[in-house]
Amino acid sequence: MKRRDINKHINEAFDKITPANYNKVISKLENKKGVILEMEKSQEKKHNLFYKYAMCAMIVVFIGIISTYFINTKTVYSSLTIDVNPSIKLSVNKNKKIVNAEALNNEGVIILDNMELSGSSLDVATNAIIGSMLRNGYISELKNSILLTVDGKNAEFNETIKQELSNKIDEFLSAYKLDGSVISQTIESNNEIDNIANTYNISTGKAKLINDICKSNNLYSLEELAKLSINELNLLASSAKNNVTTVDINGTASDKSYIGSETAKEIVAKKIGTEVNSITSWEVELDFDNGIMVYEVECYYNNIEYDYELNAQTGEIIKYDDDLIEIDNSISSSPNNPEIDNSPASETDNNYISKEKVKEIVFSDAKVTTVTDLEIDFEYKAGVAIYEVDFDVNDIEYNYELNAQTGEIIKKKEEKD
Repeated sequence: MKRRDINKHINEAFDKITPANYNKVISKLENKKGVILEMEKSQEKKHNLFYKYAMCAMIVVFIGIISTYFINTKTVYSSLTIDVNPSIKLSVNKNKKIVNAEALNNEGVIILDNMELSGSSLDVATNAIIGSMLRNGYISELKNSILLTVDGKNAEFNETIKQELSNKIDEFLSAYKLDGSVISQTIESNNEIDNIANTYNISTGKAKLINDICKSNNLYSLEELAKLSINELNLLASSAKNNVTTVDINGTASDKSYIGSETAKEIVAKKIGTEVNSITSWEVELDFDNGIMVYEVECYYNNIEYDYELNAQTGEIIKYDDDLIEIDNSISSSPNNPEIDNSPASETDNNYISKEKVKEIVFSDAKVTTVTDLEIDFEYKAGVAIYEVDFDVNDIEYNYELNAQTGEIIKKKEEKD
């Protein structure tokens, strides 16, 4: 092919691929001669926008991670209070890690002693606190009770913590060869409990416990119980006469600070004038009365029921009375009646008039010879030994109080049934 033919074909091919506005484009390009065209800036802008979006996404993810971390580690899920007499409040997160540890009283400050417990597991923190209480003498063989209170909105979580820690504390004390007693309870704070806690400056856990004991026995007052130690409250809560069912109690509260039930029996038997083994139907109960712990002792001897109250620490007899147990529903004033106990209140109390003399005095005053439902009680009132006498004649009930030494009638009353 000749050169001319080759050029012709090339021109034809070029015309086919050249756009119709080729000359206009070329004309515009001629005008742009010498101008630097920044052809890559659009691409660079695209890259910068991508980086910005990626950075924002990373920040969002980072914030999410941090938020989740704080929610899981710094958000209080439940609060747990450990009371002995020192009171410590532990705030825990969902993972059972300590968010905050707070002393609720001056003794609690001594126990914490600048401990850094935040971030520790609940088990580790609890062991540290119990260990400090042991070292400082707040827990011992004489006072072995610990009150554990869990407060939170998730009942299942609270119950789990309560059971786990109660068992852990028991194991920890056993390692120290100490038989401890753990009172555990869950609580949802309410105005009643909060008001009691604020009034008596105690933890809400202790406030709930004393409130429950008072509800089981209306002879107690909140003011009196608020002054007691956790060990003393444990003794009352576990008493059969109070029967507090709103708490769980593991182990037995120590009574080693007191004389003990056997010594209480010996004191009472000696006062009656006989031996412990000669008395039947003993009932001995540790209780609280007039600001002190007492032993209430009830027993029977020679057809007489005796009731004594002893100071639980010293054994001092605080008060007592004895009731003649009637064999017949009708008792006459005959001095020869074998059913009448002619002895004084106790064989050792020879300064007191006999019960037969008491009957003679009151029957004479009431102008009667035969009565029913006779009861003669010996007791102290305001430090004075007295006899209380109750009996019925037909439809009239008589009540007398006599000075046990002189026989003087202190008070008398007649009421129609």
